[in-house]
Amino acid sequence: MKRKKSKNRLAAATLIAVIVLFQCGHTLPVMAQTMDNTTGSEQNTDTGVDNSQTNTSEQPGTSESTTEDVNTPTAPTENTQQNPAENTEPIVTPEVPEEEPPAHAPKLVVSACTTDVEQIEPGMDVTFTLTLKNTSSTEAVYNMKLSYESTTGDLTALEATNSRYITSLGAGASTTISFPMHISRDIVNYNQKIMVNMEYENEDAMSYSSSESVFINIYRPLGFVADKPIVPSQVVSKTNANITVNLFNTGKATIYNVYCKVECRGFLESGTYYIGNILPESSATANLAPTAANRNYGVLGDKNIDKYGSVSGKIIVTYEDEQGTEYTEELSMITEILPPPDEVEEPEIKKIEYSSQWWVSIVILLVLVDGLVIFLAYYFRKHRV
Repeated sequence: MKRKKSKNRLAAATLIAVIVLFQCGHTLPVMAQTMDNTTGSEQNTDTGVDNSQTNTSEQPGTSESTTEDVNTPTAPTENTQQNPAENTEPIVTPEVPEEEPPAHAPKLVVSACTTDVEQIEPGMDVTFTLTLKNTSSTEAVYNMKLSYESTTGDLTALEATNSRYITSLGAGASTTISFPMHISRDIVNYNQKIMVNMEYENEDAMSYSSSESVFINIYRPLGFVADKPIVPSQVVSKTNANITVNLFNTGKATIYNVYCKVECRGFLESGTYYIGNILPESSATANLAPTAANRNYGVLGDKNIDKYGSVSGKIIVTYEDEQGTEYTEELSMITEILPPPDEVEEPEIKKIEYSSQWWVSIVILLVLVDGLVIFLAYYFRKHRV
């Protein structure tokens, strides 16, 4: 019975040793050595058991202590804990080389654009000057080819080719190119765009390309035309003069904020008449109605002349273009101011005619009296004879 217990304890000790070996990562040779040690211990244990059985018959009372000393499996456990520590090697992590930052490609941009005229109008020939800049602070560019073209076709190149070539441009440096173009007379879109295409290389002969846009504002002529004002030949004082002015826009742009004002001697302050906007290729009519007074009225009046009669003045027309620039047109006018009915006086010529008839009557009467005296004298003389 004691031998079976001893074998069970030995098997348990062996199982514990195997578990410890797997946990510590022990190798197969160590496991083989452990099994050999365990087998030797088993043999010794069997011998001890036999001796104890023999001794128990001779010396009773000593079998319990002898059994505890023989069955304690301490040596194999200590060996299994020391061997894994002796065979463990440190893990070395390989060093990763640092990556160099990527090199940025050089970039060409159009930094400025100027023209040889202050105001670009349809039908003109204009020379454009572009400033090109290499934005890279470290790399130069080489073999630069630039081409330009209008996106709408309303601007055409005046040369046989629309390209330019530049040998090189240093890091951070700038250069200029110029090219002439013709502005179409029949242009419709007055906000134009010129595309500039650029091809170039770096010092390693790597090719790059980019595009830039240049925006051009074309001035649109207004084409303002005003007819001669229609002014009545006579205006009675204290009444309104009906004046008509026909205005035309023969251009391609809208005419904005059209105003009319009458400045003429003998008319009251008429104020300013607002006409509004006139669209391209259309017209508008200004109906003005200033009030007549007399020739002595207002700042333009003259106190040393008659109150009524012929007067002259002007009609001032103001308008603006799409940029807000103001323009002025002056139209002349002539009319005659008549007195109102309550101030009409009897003409002097009638008084003269009246006085002339009175003197004629006296002369006729005298002639009649003379004729009568002559007749009576002749009558008495004839009868006396």
